[in-house]
Amino acid sequence: MNAIRTQQAGLEQLVEPYNRPPAHLLPKPLVKLLGEYDSVRERLSVARNALSQINTPAATEQARRADISAGAQAARTGKQLANPSENVEALEQRVADARQHVENLEAAKLLVLDDIEQAQDTERDNPKYEKDIDAARKAVSEALAVLKDQIDTLAQKVYLRGWFDQWIYGSEVQFSVADLWPRVRDLGAGRHEYSAYPIDLDTILAALESIAAEEPEDEATH
Repeated sequence: MNAIRTQQAGLEQLVEPYNRPPAHLLPKPLVKLLGEYDSVRERLSVARNALSQINTPAATEQARRADISAGAQAARTGKQLANPSENVEALEQRVADARQHVENLEAAKLLVLDDIEQAQDTERDNPKYEKDIDAARKAVSEALAVLKDQIDTLAQKVYLRGWFDQWIYGSEVQFSVADLWPRVRDLGAGRHEYSAYPIDLDTILAALESIAAEEPEDEATH
């Protein structure tokens, strides 16, 4: 199992704010495209809501009743309406216009997504990112080496102080399973059970070191 885990998804999921990298890590053209996508998506949501508000049986009935009322008022005065279905037709036009607006925004969203995908393809071939990964891996390895030296120094000081209290000098820096996974205490095991197989520092550092040498693992395939 890899420590650095990720998950594949379709482009529409990838561009969701909670699924994409922070803006400061992305090239400016992509940041601009993502901002445009957010704007179009928000406008599309508003347009769909507006359409749903007027494209209802209740709205149609209200327009029909308004036409009947207008016709009745005209009949009382002996006049004839130029368009007896004026309100219904006006509503139908508003619905048609609102529907067209939604369709236009949906098409615009797809255009922006295409541009984002092309920008991703361009950046995928940029050697900068592999160089950044290599540099970060090197930094992790160097930091772990320093950490190990610091822990060894601390251990030696603890051993020295303990020797004066009748403790044998030197041993291993070890952790119990419960130290690394506290939840094990909730599984009903006694301390002697989860301490029976201690994990030494070198094993933990080796696991951390492996992070610097691995590619992200796709959770969807496991």
